[in-house]
Amino acid sequence: MEAMLCGRPVVAAAAGGVTELVQPGHTGWLCPPNDAAALAHTIAHCFNQPEQAKAIAHAAQTEASQRFHLTTINQQLANALQSIIDGALWQPNR
Repeated sequence: MEAMLCGRPVVAAAAGGVTELVQPGHTGWLCPPNDAAALAHTIAHCFNQPEQAKAIAHAAQTEASQRFHLTTINQQLANALQSIIDGALWQPNR
C-alpha cells in the first residue's frame, strides 16, 4: 500500500492481503510465492519497460489514493459503527 501511495511500481508475491490490493497488469504485478525466477523476471520487465511501469504505478497511486483517502476511511468506519449501534439497539424478544 505504501509503495502504491508513493507512486512506485509494485511487484509482490501473490499471497495474503496483497492480492486484494494489486490488480495484475493494472496496479502492479503479482508473482507466485517462492518463485525467485518469476520475481526476477518481473522486476527486469519493470526495469526494461519504464514507461509501462510508470503508467501502472500512476494507476496504482490514483486507485490507492481514492480507495484509502482519509475521508473515505472515516465514512466507512462511521457506517460500520452505526451498524453496530443499530444492531445493539435492536433486541429480539427473549
